[in-house]
Amino acid sequence: MLIKEIIESGDVILIPKEKREPGIIFEFKKHYIKEGNLKNSAEKGIKQIEEKGYEEEIKSYGIEKIIKVAIAFDKKDVEIIVK
Repeated sequence: MLIKEIIESGDVILIPKEKREPGIIFEFKKHYIKEGNLKNSAEKGIKQIEEKGYEEEIKSYGIEKIIKVAIAFDKKDVEIIVK
C-alpha cells in the first residue's frame, strides 16, 4: 500500500498496490463551535474530500473503488463518517 500524505492539510491517501483493492482517503477536521456539532464538521470533511479532487488522484493509479473517511475531533470527542 502506498501512503501519500497531503502535507498542507494533514490529510492522508492510501493507494493499494492491487488495483482490485479500495483506495482510502482520510480527511481530519478540527471541530470549531461555529460549525455546529461534531457531525457537521465530519460532513464538511466528506464534502472537502470531494471538492479537493482526491478521488481523481487515486483513480489515476487505476483504482476504481474508493472509501472516504472524515474524522472530526474536539479534544477527546470524535465523529467519524465513512462513505
